[in-house]
Amino acid sequence: LIESFTRNKNLRVLKWRNGNLGDEGLNYLAASLNDEEKRLDVLDISGCHIGDLRVREFCDIVEESGVAPKILVLDDNDIGEEGVEELSHLVGLTLGPVQISLRDN
Repeated sequence: LIESFTRNKNLRVLKWRNGNLGDEGLNYLAASLNDEEKRLDVLDISGCHIGDLRVREFCDIVEESGVAPKILVLDDNDIGEEGVEELSHLVGLTLGPVQISLRDN
């Protein structure tokens, strides 16, 4: 699925709710977001058992590229204060998120 995403420049909303991306999947997804032309409007990875460590790795990859989804939905995960702090760094990116949702973490 992620491989097809990297080839599809028309995809604007990706909802992967209650799935298990795993460390490798989340990192690959973050790396595939690095093209301004393929910038997602919405990335919803709610309920995917994402914790602070995965958030940090995701943010590091996104920060390197400077491109993040406009809306990042991370509801119903396991994100604590450390993860929230990491996510706050994305807001400062030129093409950073406009909105981050962290309900029920």
